[in-house]
Amino acid sequence: MQLQLGETSTVVVSSPELAREFLQTHDLNFATKPFLPSAATLLYNGRDIAFGPYGDYWRQMRKICVVELLSPKRVRSFGPIRAQEVNELVRSISMVAAGGGHEEAINLSKSLFSITYRITCRTAFGEKAQNQEEAFLPVLQEIMKALGGLSLWDLFPSSNLVRLVSGTERKLKKLHLEADVILEQVIGDHVARRRTERVDGGGVDDHDKDLVDVLLNLSSKNHGLGFSITHLEIKAVILDMILGGSDTSAVTVEWTMSELMKHPRVMEKVQKEVKEMFDGKRMVDEADLDELHYLDMVIKESLRLHLTTKLSWGK
Repeated sequence: MQLQLGETSTVVVSSPELAREFLQTHDLNFATKPFLPSAATLLYNGRDIAFGPYGDYWRQMRKICVVELLSPKRVRSFGPIRAQEVNELVRSISMVAAGGGHEEAINLSKSLFSITYRITCRTAFGEKAQNQEEAFLPVLQEIMKALGGLSLWDLFPSSNLVRLVSGTERKLKKLHLEADVILEQVIGDHVARRRTERVDGGGVDDHDKDLVDVLLNLSSKNHGLGFSITHLEIKAVILDMILGGSDTSAVTVEWTMSELMKHPRVMEKVQKEVKEMFDGKRMVDEADLDELHYLDMVIKESLRLHLTTKLSWGK
């Protein structure tokens, strides 16, 4: 089925056979999505990964994310941050549950987004950026709302009339500036700290680096990518990471728990597996989660039923 969405011709693929043709056989022919002025305004004009055009830059930056930012070693190094935030969430829920007969509802959606946002920000910004983390939250939520909604400007990107009448451009430029100021401050703080450490003759241990540190290291090296990694690229990638890491993880957990409540038999099997696996253990280690095979299948089924993001970053 073909739809004409403004200036963009859109084909709806609804069969597995055609999906394979689009996403696998002829993948490169459909690797670049239409130009979206809203995303370009908010995300540094295509220097990010989520909405950037397919090409050498996109492939190299994606490789950097996979190898440098999201490698198993790097993900494991941030384990203490995840453990600390999860423990804090469990503690807060336990306090509400032990309220002495005073019943209080827990907003699970808000709690899940809050924990994934804090984990992602601490991973990206480091431990000493709490002020920026708090200031960035309302800006991030507005950016999510803008990118997730329908914009006439995106449907008719070449129309100056739509651009002027809708007021979208003015609003998004203001939002982008607010985010840019905070991200530039975070990078500036990192640069100043690294300069001080260099003068003192010390250094940052590899396991203690956050994602901004990793990207600053790459920007100072001759990595042979064919382009420079400046503050602009660092801000674009970090914004991608926070946008993707905060929302999708929380939505996945929320949908999974919703499905479990709708299917008591499945929930009972998950609870049984967890109890048998961690019987007698006071604390659960991340390494133990690999043994929860049934829970793993439940999460995968939840992702199949409720896709939290688009099928491919390039499309």
